[in-house]
Amino acid sequence: MRVRWAVEAATQRRTGRRTIGNGAREPGIWSYPGLISLCVLLPVVEVSLLWGLGLTSALGIAPSVTAPAPFAIFHDLRWLMVYHRSWLGLAGEAVALLAFRGGLTALLVWLAWPRGAPRPATAALLRNSLLFTLASAVLLAPWVGLLFGLAVMPVSWLFFAAVPPVLFVGLLIHAGAVRHGWQGPAARTTAWIAASFVVLTLSGGALAASPAWLRLPLAAASGLFNAWAWSAIVSVLARRTAPRRRMVPVVPVALVVMLVMIAVGAGLGFRVNVGSAAAATPAPRVPPVSSGRPVLLVSGLGGHWDGVPRRWLPGDLEVRRYSYAGEDAGGHPLQYASSDTHQPLPKLVAAMGAQVESLHRQSGKPVAIVAESEGALVAKTYLAASPGAPVDQLVMLSPLVQPARVWFPSPGEQGWGLAGGWELREIGAVFRDVSGANVSADMPVIRSLLNHGPAIRDLLACPLPRTRELAMFPLADAVATPHPSKIGIPSEVIPAFHGGLLADEKVRGMVTGYLETGAVSAGPFWPVASKVLRASAAAWQVPELPLTLNPAWSGPSGRSPSCQAMATSLREWLR
Repeated sequence: MRVRWAVEAATQRRTGRRTIGNGAREPGIWSYPGLISLCVLLPVVEVSLLWGLGLTSALGIAPSVTAPAPFAIFHDLRWLMVYHRSWLGLAGEAVALLAFRGGLTALLVWLAWPRGAPRPATAALLRNSLLFTLASAVLLAPWVGLLFGLAVMPVSWLFFAAVPPVLFVGLLIHAGAVRHGWQGPAARTTAWIAASFVVLTLSGGALAASPAWLRLPLAAASGLFNAWAWSAIVSVLARRTAPRRRMVPVVPVALVVMLVMIAVGAGLGFRVNVGSAAAATPAPRVPPVSSGRPVLLVSGLGGHWDGVPRRWLPGDLEVRRYSYAGEDAGGHPLQYASSDTHQPLPKLVAAMGAQVESLHRQSGKPVAIVAESEGALVAKTYLAASPGAPVDQLVMLSPLVQPARVWFPSPGEQGWGLAGGWELREIGAVFRDVSGANVSADMPVIRSLLNHGPAIRDLLACPLPRTRELAMFPLADAVATPHPSKIGIPSEVIPAFHGGLLADEKVRGMVTGYLETGAVSAGPFWPVASKVLRASAAAWQVPELPLTLNPAWSGPSGRSPSCQAMATSLREWLR
């Protein structure tokens, strides 16, 4: 028996045909020319359109246009979330999406149906595909919303909270595209869905990182795999018999359990992240040394400080904490709460300018700034708009790379990404209930960031004329931005997650070493790993909104503003 199975397996690998029982052979993938043509054509067309329109950052999304369900539905939802301007427009686009995706899914199932198996009526296939598309869209919408938020504030924990559930949903419900009902998935089709996720990730990364001449062949190759996966999945499910006795609804139960686990996990993860940032205050510091190098230390969003000076960095450094609440009459930073970090960028930049001048005046020396996450954005904005600032070094930890890649209007207004903003508000409310964190999509700092996207999106790529810079990226943040991302300054990659890097003693030593010697090295492996991760995440990003498309954006016009234009715009805004 084992010998016969081995012979059949070898024959299958050689001929591309599957054994379907009683020694019969099912035609291989090349016997489905219609399925292959459709699965290959649509990714090639989408890549061609994105290439021609200049939306190359979205190339990694294209292979999933004909991927097995529900990955293809996830593809459509990401475009819908970014590209609508009103509730009426969203409704019209949603109906068009339902009709297009439902019809295309029914056609793919029809083309992939195995010979010899009784095929359902066309009307039944179409009805089932439409219902499956609608149900899948409802299940996938929360994770699309998180990825939309990732394009606003590129922090990696949003990616890790969104993408694994998409895979989990796909593994659970994919059978519904072929057979109606909540039947549990088959082992073979589950393996094909997992393989499709891997191939979509790899093909999206290849498209994002490849030279232009390889784009269309890669799109065609990814479409060919999609056809292969469709034929294999449909072949198994078409011959699967429905259970005779009533079974426990495994899929709905599993989905509910998944939602609860993710909500609790996200809340705990946020608390741990904020806690690790607070842990970067090891011990009360001894009286400062007057000859020490003056350093302004800036924390990130959601941080807080009790007003007690501590030894945040080793070495002969005169470290002062930047206060989001400002200074007292004597020029000393005030304690602040997490809500103080939510203020609009102009106010935070003005506070930084005053505290830098105060530290410079008291020390008589140029100041160095060490800033993390939101604080790095505030520092970079301040120095780009203030070329005469007395700052000679800037170290950015977990800086935000290409924020404000999408847009959504304020409550009660219309504009691009309207539903995305509404969904982020609802997700934020749930997150506050679970974690207790005071976060909102309408925080003033996020609103000011969104409204001035053209001046801020690529600001990190602009070197400062009179300040030496270093960006230290946590490896996990590579998944938060599209490939390639513009990084125009010296940088290093640290194997860590976003935020709280100063809680790591090794990182604190690297920062001090850079401030004292101007040199630092984290090893050659991590930058390469970061590039691979960034490319691999391209398949799961949302498409960006071009700077020229949104009239609500304030800042320099054009597709790619120059560094000078961004600096000029920032100065006008901050005044």
